Formats: sequence, C-alpha cells, structure tokens
Amino acid sequence: MRRIYRPTAFAGFYFGALLILSIAWGVVFSQVPQNVRPWGTLFLITFGILGVPGLWANVTIDEEGIRQQFYRRHFARWEEIISWQRRGSPNSDCPDTILLATRVGSFELNGNCVYGQRLTEVESELKRRGKPAFMQN
Repeated sequence: MRRIYRPTAFAGFYFGALLILSIAWGVVFSQVPQNVRPWGTLFLITFGILGVPGLWANVTIDEEGIRQQFYRRHFARWEEIISWQRRGSPNSDCPDTILLATRVGSFELNGNCVYGQRLTEVESELKRRGKPAFMQN
C-alpha cells in the first residue's frame, strides 16, 4: 500500500491568490507612479517563487515508512518511529498536525499535505503498525 498526499488545496488557494493579485496589479499598473512599478512586480515574482515548494511538497506512506518532502526531506522507517502525537492549536484556525518522534529526532508532517480525513488515515496507519501515541489530544 503506497499513499501519496499532496497539498492540492493549498496550491490551489495560493496560486489563485497569486492570479487575483496579478490581475489587480495589471489593472492598476498604469495608474501607479513610475518608481513604484518595479516594487510591485518584484513582490508578485517573489510571491510566486515562494509558492513553488508548495507544489513539490508531499507525504508518502509505504511499506518502508513515512517520507516527507517540503523544504527539507525527512524519512522515518517504521522501526525508527518511537511514538507520535496529534498536535493542534486550540486558539488558532490552523489544522491539526502529527509530530513523529524517531530515534534520530522528530519532525512534523506537513499540515498542507495531511489534514482532515488524510490525518485520520495517517493516524490509523500508525495505530495499525503498533506505534504508541503520546499525549494525544
């Protein structure tokens, strides 16, 4: 069983916002002073470049373990996972995430890739593999 979770909703919203900002910039471009135009264009280019890692992000679960790629790559074999924790922010609208504690350190699964029903699927796979949860919310 190999499951790959990608941040399709995040990428859609991010680049939808970029499209709206680009259209707005195109509409007001001729009315903006000459010395401000390069800064607005530079902002749009930077905003677009910062979203590129969001397209490449993914969390893969297979028979070997859990692999994540966002800005950095993380890989944990099933034998290396000591425990896991579902973490949420009670005073925030941010989605819950899963923190994996391994023998070499810990890392958090990308909340843009693993959220909602996907989070439940990852939790059930961790439970199926017999990995204990700690301080589970």
